[in-house]
Amino acid sequence: MGSDALNRGKRLIEVEKIEAAEPEVLKAVELRPDDPEAQYALGFIRFRQGRFEESRKHFLRVLELDGGHRKARMKLGLIEARTGDFAAAERTFAVLVKTSLEDPLARKNHGAALRDLGRFDEARAELEKALELAPEYSDAHHSLGILESKRGDRKAALSHHQRALELDPGHVDAWNQVGVILARAGRTREAVEHFTTATALDPGYVPARMNLAEAHRKLNRNDLAIVELKRVRALDPRHPKVNGKLAEVYELSGRTEDAARARAAQTAIDTQGR
Repeated sequence: MGSDALNRGKRLIEVEKIEAAEPEVLKAVELRPDDPEAQYALGFIRFRQGRFEESRKHFLRVLELDGGHRKARMKLGLIEARTGDFAAAERTFAVLVKTSLEDPLARKNHGAALRDLGRFDEARAELEKALELAPEYSDAHHSLGILESKRGDRKAALSHHQRALELDPGHVDAWNQVGVILARAGRTREAVEHFTTATALDPGYVPARMNLAEAHRKLNRNDLAIVELKRVRALDPRHPKVNGKLAEVYELSGRTEDAARARAAQTAIDTQGR
């Protein structure tokens, strides 16, 4: 019975029906708590729901049951990276690289973790190895682009991100990162085009919307900046910066009462976060 529930849950996950899969997978875990695939499926659901601490516990349980479960270890590393524990992510991805030297995804993720630790030479070596293994790997070019931006080489960064877009025109963050580079170079109108493309591809992608709002503000398009910031607030009511940015743009627009409300909302979030 547990295997039937798990199979139903897996089929629903495959067609992106995550919420429908949840009760099936919960049933499978209840009936077969020591089944690593059931624990992995529930961890995957929690990961997709953004419930990273719960997801992490399930992936750790998978690895207790099956230490060679690569997908669980990969997801664990991604959680560590997303939550800012880059040292833990580096260690996790290093295990994956060591156990499969020819895995470009493990190489790319390990390189990204090394990059975020500031170990740029090691990061470049891993990311270039990922491209050696998979020459048309858009994410590896994207990660190299971020690395070059951190090193201050804008030209190299732009080249990698543009190559990522040639390989994958739907790569949302590559569009966003090219926009960031163009904005920093003072090419704000071109940056707007790239941020707009990113938000069209993924309307819920908050970083691109924040960048688009800032670009509009620089072009004195305060009404458009306010629209984007309100969209961010709707997507993420507890975003750590959006109300402060709204207050600034409201002030520039002479909307002092709106600015005061936005500042009060920002103060409340800052206070709760301490």
